[in-house]
This record gives sequence, C-alpha cells and structure tokens, in this order.
Amino acid sequence: MCNPSARNLIFLLILLVGSHSLFAQAVEGPPIVITARSYEDRIVLRYFATTPQLFKVANQSGYIIEKAMAVSNQSKEQLTYTPIKNSPYKRWNEDQWTAGFKQKTIADSNETNLAGLAMGLTEGNAFMATGDMLSDNLKSLNEIRNKVGNNFSFTIMASLQSKLAAEGLGLWAEDKEVQVGKNYWYRIRVNTSSGNKNDWVYIAVQCKPFSQLYLKNDTLVKVVPGDQTIQFSFPESLDYFAYFIYRKEGVNKPFKKLTPTPSMQLTPVDYEGTGRYGYLDSGLTNYQRYQYKITVITPFADELVLGEFTAMPKDLTPPPSPNLTSAKHVAPKEIMLQWNMLAKLPADFKGFNIGRSNNDKDGFKKINSQLLSASSNTFKDTKFTTDESLYYIVEAVDTAGNSSYSFPLMVALVDSTPPAAPIIQSAIIDSVGKITIKFKPNTEKDFLGYQLMKANAADHDFSIVYQSFNDSSDEKVFVLYDSTTLNTLTKKIYYKAIAFDSHFNQSIDSKIIEVKRPDTIPPIAPMIVDYRIADTAIQLTYVPSESEDVITQYLFRKDISANKVDTLMVSPDLTKSNFSDNSFNSGKQYEYTMIAKDDAGLFSKQSPPIVIMSPKQTRLPKPVVTGTYSKEQKEITLNFLVNSNLKENNISVIIYAKNKVESSWNKLEMIPYKKNASHIVKPQSDNKEIYFSIVLVDNQGRSSVFSETLKLVL
Repeated sequence: MCNPSARNLIFLLILLVGSHSLFAQAVEGPPIVITARSYEDRIVLRYFATTPQLFKVANQSGYIIEKAMAVSNQSKEQLTYTPIKNSPYKRWNEDQWTAGFKQKTIADSNETNLAGLAMGLTEGNAFMATGDMLSDNLKSLNEIRNKVGNNFSFTIMASLQSKLAAEGLGLWAEDKEVQVGKNYWYRIRVNTSSGNKNDWVYIAVQCKPFSQLYLKNDTLVKVVPGDQTIQFSFPESLDYFAYFIYRKEGVNKPFKKLTPTPSMQLTPVDYEGTGRYGYLDSGLTNYQRYQYKITVITPFADELVLGEFTAMPKDLTPPPSPNLTSAKHVAPKEIMLQWNMLAKLPADFKGFNIGRSNNDKDGFKKINSQLLSASSNTFKDTKFTTDESLYYIVEAVDTAGNSSYSFPLMVALVDSTPPAAPIIQSAIIDSVGKITIKFKPNTEKDFLGYQLMKANAADHDFSIVYQSFNDSSDEKVFVLYDSTTLNTLTKKIYYKAIAFDSHFNQSIDSKIIEVKRPDTIPPIAPMIVDYRIADTAIQLTYVPSESEDVITQYLFRKDISANKVDTLMVSPDLTKSNFSDNSFNSGKQYEYTMIAKDDAGLFSKQSPPIVIMSPKQTRLPKPVVTGTYSKEQKEITLNFLVNSNLKENNISVIIYAKNKVESSWNKLEMIPYKKNASHIVKPQSDNKEIYFSIVLVDNQGRSSVFSETLKLVL
C-alpha cells in the first residue's frame, strides 16, 4: 500500500510544477522526501532531494539508505541500522544508461523516452543531441523546458512516470531482504562527508502483500449525464498526480483510451483546499450506455484503477415554448384558456400541462389530471377560487420529460361571492367614553375591510360610523374605535358591521353587540333602621340600597375610644336586611355605618351612623370538651378547654351526660378546673354511645352556656 509519506511527495511535486518562483526560494520541509510501497517479497522506496542544489549533489554522490528492524521499546534513532543492498544509490553513468535502454522493448517506448528526457535534463544537452530518444512530443516538452528553465521539476516528473528514469537517477530502491509481517525503519540522506544525524529522514514500513485495487472506489466519481455528453469528476488526492480516461461502448468491446497522455491539474502554491479532476466526453449518442474506467499514476510509475462506472447521455433539449394567448372568466365557475405554438412541434413532442398560481413568479401547480394531447390548444378550469389573484401558464413536454413554459397570464375575475359575516368578539368602553371594538379576522384572501354602524337601540335604524377600507393604507384592520358621551339618559349603545371584499361584494350584517355606558352616578347607601342588644350579640336591622346596579353592601363598626374601624360584612346578597354582631368587647361604645358598591365600581356615601353601647357580658366564655374511650380500661378520658383570660382557681366544671341524643341532660358531677388536667369517667350502662356537655361556673355565680356536644362510641 502507499505509505502516508507519499502524500508529502505528491504535495511537493505539485509545488515544484505549479510554482513560478521555484529557484527564488527553496521548498520548505525536509531535505529529502521519501515514500514506500510494500510487496510480499520486497519493499520499494521512492525519494528525491527537495531542492535543485541538493538534487545536483545527490546525482553525483548518491543517496545512503539504511534499514533496521523495528523494536517496540526503542525509538527509531536508537535502533541499529545497516545499509541496504546497492546503497548508496547514484545516478547511472553513460554505460549504465545504455544498458538500461537496451533492456526495454518497443512497447516500452514512452518509459524509455521519459528516461531519456531525465538523463538529458540531468546531464546537459549533449546526450539528447546525439540520440533519437526523444519523440516529437518530448521535443516539444524540451522546448517548454528550455523556455521555463525548470529542469528539476521536469526531471522529477519524468522519474515519477518512468521506473527506468527513476532507477537511472538513483531515485528507486528495492529491498528484497524482508519478511512478510515484519516492521522496518528506513533512513536516508545524501552521501556527503559533512552529513550528520540531523540529515537523516526516516520512514516506517510493514512488509505485506500489495493489492493493485487498493485505490479503487467507484463512489468517488460524480457523474452528470448531459445531452450527447457525459461529464464526471473525481477528487484530487495526494496518492496520485495524473490520470487516464478509458471508454468502451459495449460489453464485449475493449476499452479505448480517451486521454493519450497523462492528464494532471496544477494547483497554485497558496491554495489550501481540495479540488476535483473533471472530464467532459462529448459527441455521444443519446440513450446509448457507455462504460468508463479511470486510472491514476502513482509515485511508483504505475497505473492503477481508481473507479469504473456506466453512464448514458440523454435528451435535454426542451420543446418550443407555448404562447398563452387568452385566459377569460367566462362563467362563475369556469375559466377558459387558449394557446398556440409559434414553432413547429418536434417529433418527440408529447403534450401539455396547465399550471395555476396566485402570483406570476412562482408556486404554479399542475391542475390537469392527465397530460393534454399534442393537438390541444384550449383548457377549461372549473376548480378555482375567486378570493385570490389567478395566474396561468402552459407547459410543453416531450417524451424525454424536457419542458418549456409560456409566459404567465392573469385572469380578470368576475367575483360575485360576498365575504362571510363579521364576528365582533368584544366591544369595551372606558371611563371617558372611548370604545374599542375587536373583530375575529375574516380569512377571505380578497377581504377589503369593515363598515361599522351603531344605534341607541337594537330595533332602531343604524348609522354608519366608520369604513376601514377607506384608509389609504393597504393593511387589513381588525380593531376599530368609536367614542360617545357619558352624560345621557341612554345607558346602552348597539353596534353591528358589514364586511366588504375587493370587488365590493358585501356580507350580511354581523350579530348586534350591546355596549353599556359607564355609570358616573354612585349608588344610594343602605340605611340602618333598628338594633337590639342581647347578652352576647348586637342585632342590626337595615334597609338595602335601592339602586339597581348595586352588587355589594358593606357594614363597618368603629370603636370610638380607640378610633379603630372594623369591616363586619361584605355581602353580595341584596335581599338580606339584618346582621348580628357578636365580636364586640363588653362595655364599649361603637358607631355603625354602611355603604354600597355598584357594578361600575362606584361607592355610595356612608349611611347616617348609629352609636350603641355594647352590653357588659355576665356570662363566662363558652368552653370546649373533648374526650376518648378506652375499650381495654372501659373508661372515658375528658379534656376541657376554656378561655385563657379566666383565672384557673375561680372556675369549676359541671359535667352533663346522656345516653341518647333525644334524652334530657343529667348532671354527672362538678369538679374544679385544672389547666391541662384530664378527668376519668366510668360509663354506668351498656349503651353503645354516650353524649357529654359542660358548663363553667365561677365563685361570683357567673356561668357559661353549654359547650358543643361530645359524642363517644363505646
């Protein structure tokens, strides 16, 4: 296989041939480039010095090549090297050249000619003038060489295409003392007395069999069939530098070379991309299958197959373009097209297609279900819509699928279909009388705008307020505005709208929407008309607000001594007329008043206040009793919770019990109250359930009301 170092060699070759300043500046990089190819029985080395000056020295003194067996734990510099057979490799003398030429046959004339060119370029014009090694083509190449003065580049080119030239220049070495599967290091330098270890250039090679098809990859070739042409390309590579193209026209026919000399592509020195080789084969017969083969020239002067493929040119010449002469809207659901051909129809003409779009630039879609015959010149379209612009084209098609098109033609539509009725989504009025009316957008493509109308009653005549399509702007408007006075006895406004399209077809009326004017008059306040004082509550009676738009009523209580106001009631129940205040403090003077709120958010004035002295409470706060029953102990544990303001030492607890919910309470016992203490009760009957309630008493004779009933299941 080709070693990666071949890439350096080919890259340098491109620089040598493509550069116009070769002798003005040396090529950057190692003094020698080297590549290797392994065969089952030998390893071949290709190399050359990278500057004309060093190349000239090497021609005279030769190249020293040494080899070492690779060792896994040693670097290449630490290995023990020995010269390979025939090292150093030098340029042949005249006798060696003569012997080399005699070994070649007439069939090797191209290789021989290239070798002769290489010999002459490295020795001067004397040998070339006395021999007949150069063909006419090579004489022309020599003339170019004399004009350019680039002997070095052409010498390297000749050695890469001719093994004889490479051997004669000392640029080809074969090492046959190798074993398959073994890894070797080779090093090379020019045979000079001033050489040092930094002059060595190294390459690693594994000995293994070589495949002639290692470069073959048919997928690399991109093929473009044309009209009587086949065009194809394949990528440049640092594995090869020139190519040949072969073609055969039948399975049993031989390949013929289309490129008599190797073709190559020069790349500018500063170019960093990867290009492609290209080839155009013309003058072919359409629909005939051709087989192609691409071979490439490698640095080892051999020709390897890169790819093979089959391609077929085809007819790409379109038929003459149709001339669309008429497109008329002849009926509500019918458009008639007519066209003609200004040129004679070709023999392979197949028929016509009709395309339709809403613009004259793109988006044309075929509307005929089957191809129209070659003799057709009319078409009737019955599946169009009138809510957009309509453009038509006629496509001419031949048997190869090639097409040509007429110029687009617009149809002047006769539109009598009205748009859909508008849908008013909302109509909102603000506090200064500005009204915002929002529509659900009409979706017709030819929609033009709305005509907005209003009235003071739904059954009155509506007057036009605004027409959105009268604006100079082409933008569709779906939000309209109006305004009204608020100081009027008419509390509501009514709106409706009509939609228009671009042909001024008008829709039916939208549904009427009602807009309520903002309320600027506050509601009437509710009035407290009576009260009654009980031991634990102050009961108030009031007359609700008489305003129709009231939605909430409020009751406030003010502690006159503390100047503190509490909100006692926020009620939307306009039928309620009393309230019981049981959250007052004993012996306080309170002021009660009320207000109302309407649906516009306006509040009434406060009602006239009434002042009430709360009663002094003679009852103790209501206690709470809880408890649990233990089936194992067959006893009840009661716990008591009393107001934290009560003094513990002055309170007793009277316990009442009963066995049925409908029975009367029986006093069970009275015990002193102890905070966080429990009391044990033993049930006296076999009933399934028992009820408890408690009452508090103090040493001043005051008592509480009964606690909530506690029910326990036994």
